[in-house]
Amino acid sequence: MNNAQLESRKISDRSKRKKKAMARSGLFGGGRRPFGYDYIPATRTNQGQVLEPGRLVPNKREAQAIKEAATRITGGSSVRSMALWLNDQGLLTTLGNRWTPFNLKRLLLSKTLLGIRTHRTLDPQTHQPVTQEYPGTWPAILDEVTHERLRVVLNDEAKLLGMDKRQSRSYLLTGMIVCGVCEKPLVGSGSGKAGHYERGYICRKVSLTGQTIACGKVSRRAAPVEELIRQAVLAALNSPQTLRAIEVAENDDSFQEVLVRYAQCKEELDRIAGLLRRGIFDERTYVQQRDEIQAEMENLRQQLDRSGTAKPLTQVEPGQTLAQAWDTENLDWRRSLVSLVIRKVIIHPGRPGQHKWITERGSWNFKPETVEILWRV
Repeated sequence: MNNAQLESRKISDRSKRKKKAMARSGLFGGGRRPFGYDYIPATRTNQGQVLEPGRLVPNKREAQAIKEAATRITGGSSVRSMALWLNDQGLLTTLGNRWTPFNLKRLLLSKTLLGIRTHRTLDPQTHQPVTQEYPGTWPAILDEVTHERLRVVLNDEAKLLGMDKRQSRSYLLTGMIVCGVCEKPLVGSGSGKAGHYERGYICRKVSLTGQTIACGKVSRRAAPVEELIRQAVLAALNSPQTLRAIEVAENDDSFQEVLVRYAQCKEELDRIAGLLRRGIFDERTYVQQRDEIQAEMENLRQQLDRSGTAKPLTQVEPGQTLAQAWDTENLDWRRSLVSLVIRKVIIHPGRPGQHKWITERGSWNFKPETVEILWRV
């Protein structure tokens, strides 16, 4: 090795030791400031000696926006809607770019927001990257429980990719509304005549691949069904008994236990995948155990989702009624409000004929008695 290479390695080693020492001290590693914080440069003497190291301090406006986004996402809002909200507020990334669901997810899952300094190194034995964590010298913006809830929600790719048009996000009851004959989910489907477009829920008999998947015997206009659900939800949430039941469910201490078990399941999936790679498990054993763990994780996910259901109520502005909030909040918030009290909506067969249903918001040929609501509380 020549002198130039030797000197280069010495410089590299010194740099690595310095970065590791800074990490152990919980100091910010330098570079671009993280969103939510401002960087205060180090104070030095005229000779360059550091009197006080550089540090991060919360940026009041950005920190508040992070807390708001976290509250809304754990309360049912999509990551996409929160990215759009940040952009509308004029709060761009620290690079000056607009927010997307993906860079917002990366921000909200960052340990920096918990006041934790991370440091990546290579394991000398395996030569694999290892992340070490140290208490940071800056204050946390999010608490650990909120961060764990975000991790559950944001690692659900279907939630993150909520902008996919196939999700039928213009429909209030997607995923909650089923056929009263075959009990299969109804899907949103619009139709138009003479320039008039009307949304509807249908029991789709044949899939896009040509397979028979349902009976196809039930369909209903979306507007009157959604108006009926709006009235039912608002009436239920005006009931003191309903609110007390929600409060009891929200204060359930089992959340942390479920969260720990969910994390253990994820570790078990990684463990059995490693056993498969090393030839200890055969394919059949691996698939069997994987399916069992994933089934348990789905059950735990549902429990975690329910544990945070009261969040939509906290987003109502002071002095604002739920009915007013319904008209001003986005579709994701309305869906989370519906799922707060309703488990399932069943559409039974029936023809409206000349049966006129008249409301303050419109009138339709519609029979409310063909709609059955299964309440959650």
